[in-house]
Amino acid sequence: MNLAVWLEGVWQDVRHSGRQLRLSPGFAAVAVASLALGIGATSALFSVVDAVLLKPLPIYEPDRLVQVLETRKGERRGGGPARLKDFQASQTLSGVAGFYGEGVTVRGANGPERMTALRTFGPITRVLGVTPVLGRGFTASEETGIGQPVALITHAVWQKRFGGDRDVLGRTLSLGVASCPIVGILPASIQFPEETEVWIPAPDYFQNLNRTATFLSIVARIAPGATIAQAQSEIQTINASLGAAHPATDKDIDIHLRKLQDYVVEDARTPLLALFGAVAGVLLVACVNIAGLLLARGWSRQRESGIRVALGAGVARLVRLRLIESFWLASMGGLLGLGLANEGVQLLKVLLPADTPGLTAVTLDWRVALFAMGACLCCALIAGLPPAWQEVRGSLAGRMKQGSAGSVGVGAQKLRAGLVVAQVALSMTLLAGAGLLAHSLLRLQRVPLGFETGQIISMTSAFAWDSPGTKIKAFSAGVLERVAAIPGVKEAGVVDRLPLRGGSQSAPVAVRGRELAPELTRAAASWRTASAGYFRALAVPVLQGSLFPDRVDEKSPKVVLVDDRFARRYFPGESPVGKLIKLSPRSGPVEDKDWFRVVGVVGGVRASLRELNPLPEVYQPWGQAHWPLMGFVVRSQSGDPLLLANSIRKTAADVDPNQPIDDLQSLNSVVAASSASSRVQAGLLAGFASIALLLAAIGLYGLLSGEVARRTPEFGVRLALGAEPSRLLRGALGSGLRLVAAGLVVGIAGAVGAGRFLSSLLFEVSPADVLSMTGAAAVLALVALAACWIPARRASRVDPMVALRHD
Repeated sequence: MNLAVWLEGVWQDVRHSGRQLRLSPGFAAVAVASLALGIGATSALFSVVDAVLLKPLPIYEPDRLVQVLETRKGERRGGGPARLKDFQASQTLSGVAGFYGEGVTVRGANGPERMTALRTFGPITRVLGVTPVLGRGFTASEETGIGQPVALITHAVWQKRFGGDRDVLGRTLSLGVASCPIVGILPASIQFPEETEVWIPAPDYFQNLNRTATFLSIVARIAPGATIAQAQSEIQTINASLGAAHPATDKDIDIHLRKLQDYVVEDARTPLLALFGAVAGVLLVACVNIAGLLLARGWSRQRESGIRVALGAGVARLVRLRLIESFWLASMGGLLGLGLANEGVQLLKVLLPADTPGLTAVTLDWRVALFAMGACLCCALIAGLPPAWQEVRGSLAGRMKQGSAGSVGVGAQKLRAGLVVAQVALSMTLLAGAGLLAHSLLRLQRVPLGFETGQIISMTSAFAWDSPGTKIKAFSAGVLERVAAIPGVKEAGVVDRLPLRGGSQSAPVAVRGRELAPELTRAAASWRTASAGYFRALAVPVLQGSLFPDRVDEKSPKVVLVDDRFARRYFPGESPVGKLIKLSPRSGPVEDKDWFRVVGVVGGVRASLRELNPLPEVYQPWGQAHWPLMGFVVRSQSGDPLLLANSIRKTAADVDPNQPIDDLQSLNSVVAASSASSRVQAGLLAGFASIALLLAAIGLYGLLSGEVARRTPEFGVRLALGAEPSRLLRGALGSGLRLVAAGLVVGIAGAVGAGRFLSSLLFEVSPADVLSMTGAAAVLALVALAACWIPARRASRVDPMVALRHD
């Protein structure tokens, strides 16, 4: 075939399809709008998935970077400085480093400011392959933490705090009692971890803690010529030798190397893929719906196709016409969708958790444009292939016969029925996924917190780890005393970490005069420090004994409170009040000064909302074990506690103007924030599922409406012969509900698979939760019944005389 002739034919078909769509503006508008919304939403989510999950980390040879993941009895644990040094003997790892994050106070001309610091251990810049854009990295001596600390600041801090001044090197950051000269600027692409603002080597006493310290994230670089499998084998050998040499601390530890990118995106992977799958499912439902509309549209034009065939047009030409029409719709939807995708990206940046790695760098680039083009192509094929396939099956006589008004071919009806079943199945899968997340959210919101949240305001403050204990104690005591004197304040207290913020120090427990079962000697309890006012402010119940006194210092008897979980685990059937306990009995002699007397039992307080098995908790008096990290809780006498915010902030500044107060908010806000990501996930998935359900209902309605129109003469004859209208109603309803039932069967299988994928996001809900599955099926069935009822009712009300004259 001559190429020019073929291209001329294609161009004619393109113009003809465009004219046909202009003659049906309503149909074209609905189809294009559906595809634009679907492609736009899918492209927006792909841009996030691409930036967060697919693009490699912006560092040197990221595929050779691994995290050293440690577990004991299946539970994750942090690494320690001592073990990090042991791993540096590896021949298959060219470098091993560690880090932990902490908040630091930076003093400046505008007052104290909180910054997030990455405290580093070992050659962190060399391991990560980071070269500062200005200045240098840490030297070998600086990495040990000996001497004056130095700092690397992020590109964002350089621009925001120092205006991009290239003379910033040598300036100092005043952190706590130390001043850190700035030695380098990190590249703008470095966002690891995402919230980090400054890197500072950990002080030497932290780098030389004993083997019981386990608070580090450890990363390593695979040596040239070595593989991850070889490094895994060697590190396991080293780990086994450490377990034999240090059984009290290193026994029963399993070790695993995984790519650093998997560690960075771990918490974001499942939620993002779930949302992407949901919006892709909606787009697929929209495509299937449009395919059904195009199929019906094609059958209404069969006589036109028959005339074309009679005049010499081949089947290939008819197929091309159908596909070009779908490509018209998909291309217009894609162009509009890319415009919507930009707005969608901005919306996702607001809705998704702020700590999602790489979220700030999300943008529409050539990769997203290429994805959108691929999505347009897929949409065009999905929507265009069913009507094109129907053209292949048609004959000239059949086309001339089937083009009459109101008639739709039986073959087309069967194909459209299959498309409706697919829509129902996809909708069921999405509805069940949304139901699982909604049920999980409901369970999460019903978790007993162990404390009251109304009329309470909370805030945090943090000192550097090397700050003198006397300074920490004076600040916390001064804040508590002065805040308690503010009019309208009922009670104030302090704790090392506020409820629902996660994180704790944990250690095994010993009970004096008692041999604990092996499983209890290995189990850990969370070690907390708090004032008595903390329990009163939160209305935490005292179940046995009493709170420790308000004024306790290092010279007072060593006492502790335990929670009811601790009492049940270590003192089943008896009271722990008056008993002596000791924390961290891993090694060394046990002296009298190590024992603490239990003076009371309090109710359990949730440290984390999603924790399935919270650790038992032990509380030391704040006056005996004050902590650089502190959270204050203040109960107001009545009304909105935030009305006290300015007074509290001013009072704290009067105690120490160089110590900032952060996160001043109501405790109700803290509780809401702890489940915010779950609400967003459930809400977005429910929204996508609702759109899919609406599209499926429209498809079902369109199918049955066409069926009723096709069978109108038949209904007229049956009514004329005495058939009951109710029988016609049941028959029409039955044909629709049979399709729904078939879709539900397929959809339930998909829902079970979706539940398994979402299992890491669920809280106290089974991936095959019967309530969620039943609820999703019931909602779908009700909507489907409504979609079937209107055309079925029309079938039962056909006028026999009008029907018999129907063409």
